[in-house]
Amino acid sequence: MKGSTANNLTEFDSFILEAYEPVKLLGEGGFGQVFLQRSLCFKNNGKKYTDYEEDYQIEKKVLELSMGFPFLIGLAASFETDERAYVLMDLVKGKDLYHYSKQMGRMPEDYARFYSAEAIIALNYLYTHGIIHRDVKLENILVNNDGHIKLADYGACREEGPDQNYRSNVGTKMYKAREFIQDLDYNKAVDFWAIGTVIFELLVGFHPFLPQESCENEDDYIMEAIIHKPIEIPRYLSYRAYSILRAYLKSDPERRLGSNSEFGFADI
Repeated sequence: MKGSTANNLTEFDSFILEAYEPVKLLGEGGFGQVFLQRSLCFKNNGKKYTDYEEDYQIEKKVLELSMGFPFLIGLAASFETDERAYVLMDLVKGKDLYHYSKQMGRMPEDYARFYSAEAIIALNYLYTHGIIHRDVKLENILVNNDGHIKLADYGACREEGPDQNYRSNVGTKMYKAREFIQDLDYNKAVDFWAIGTVIFELLVGFHPFLPQESCENEDDYIMEAIIHKPIEIPRYLSYRAYSILRAYLKSDPERRLGSNSEFGFADI
């Protein structure tokens, strides 16, 4: 649906906000706000969405693809005016893995295995549709009240190109793979590095490259460490946990678990 352009809200904008009255603000991103709306999640892309139309269209496409998939946030409805875009999404009645990680400190291996397995299944579903996520992190893995996860936030998603490699500077600094940080060609292997980082944080209680002493810019320190320092995995972890972390957190993306062009997801 299209409405007429106005300096503030159009008549249609006002109708949408009245019909889907937001209950409270849940979060705010680069070009939109996410609200709780009764039994759904309501995203208002408040800036002129045409300035971010490529991002919006891909996010909307991924939401549509995710409808009905158990471990992904799906689309309920969407509306557009000349100035704004509105998206209604599945509501997750729980918290994210960041919350539970901080609450528990070190998570039992069975828990970490369960949550990461569901996240990988969600990612593989996206890969079968030619989509890579590019912003996998604890905050984007939500735990529903039934105990299962929902992978969220498709704002950084992109379709893989013909050669399945391309450059772009998006995502969250602490979860970026070496090739991502150095602006090299990359593919879905960046998601596998991020999954490895998530598993490490769940099992150990902190980031694998967290500085031992406080520093002025922790994010920049971590990115430098990702490029130049070897990964150190605590020996108190089980052999299986140690092995899976080693496999995901390989600096060379071609040797990273899940990146094998022949076996792919089956390799995991």
